[in-house]
Amino acid sequence: MQPIVVVDRKPSRIRRSVDGVRLVGLVVLLAVLAGLGTVAKNTSQGTSSDLGHALGDLPGLLKNLIQIVGGLGVLLVPMSYVVLLIIRGQYRRVIEALLTGVGAVLIAEGLNWALRSAPSSDPVPGPDVAALTEPGRCRSTPI
Repeated sequence: MQPIVVVDRKPSRIRRSVDGVRLVGLVVLLAVLAGLGTVAKNTSQGTSSDLGHALGDLPGLLKNLIQIVGGLGVLLVPMSYVVLLIIRGQYRRVIEALLTGVGAVLIAEGLNWALRSAPSSDPVPGPDVAALTEPGRCRSTPI
């Protein structure tokens, strides 16, 4: 009986030409999505401004009711999803989601603290800084 000889051969090329086409396609897709994100942000700001003007004529009680329902929705939708995951027994997803949220909050607070504690290069804010930081000084126009 002859011994079995296993020969490992390395392929002559590790990457295929299709990989380059995929990379270019994904970079183009990323650029398109970034462009759409910019347009969506501007549209969102314009819509928010229009909605603020439209809701300005509503009575105060109705405005408060809308704010309460919106606030409850922001809290109850994620909480109901967490409860659904717990019922399904997907504890690892719940833990990962909570740790991700806590990490995001910590990073955001750390960046906020770093930006606030950094020395200012402009001791007296000029009209440009005031227009960017004071509410009501600059209005965005809808598309």
